[in-house]
Amino acid sequence: MLRILVTAIVLLLGTVASAVAQDAARVAELADTLKAEAEGRAQTLAEAPGAPSAAIEPSDPFATGVQDFAGEAIRLSRHIEAVGGPIDLKCIFKGMSEDALSRLDALAEPARNGERARTYHEFAGLFEDAAIIARDSETQAVASLPCPVEAE
Repeated sequence: MLRILVTAIVLLLGTVASAVAQDAARVAELADTLKAEAEGRAQTLAEAPGAPSAAIEPSDPFATGVQDFAGEAIRLSRHIEAVGGPIDLKCIFKGMSEDALSRLDALAEPARNGERARTYHEFAGLFEDAAIIARDSETQAVASLPCPVEAE
């Protein structure tokens, strides 16, 4: 009976670790796409920094992409928690999700092109970091085991 229980737990952890790897791959892919878009927008806006810049529309593909990224980053954070993965990674992806949504709110405010270009540049940095960290966690996720419990 114990053998069956242990086998079931190992299979469950493997399934969740596989979900972490899949979520990490999606986060990295979205981050790469959004980074390229953010860099392009920043460059275009920087050409006339003093000009007024319209707020981003909710239906703008970049805005919907950021929302998708935020959702995927939260999902990855939850899966890392489910496998007992590193707490710092769980917190990093949760923070990246919140940061992306906060920056998106900033794009909804009136601004000049220069300010808007800086926001897009900051997005590009966030997405670059997210892709690097997600790829690293994707590689580690398949072999991930629960964190050891520390004695208090």
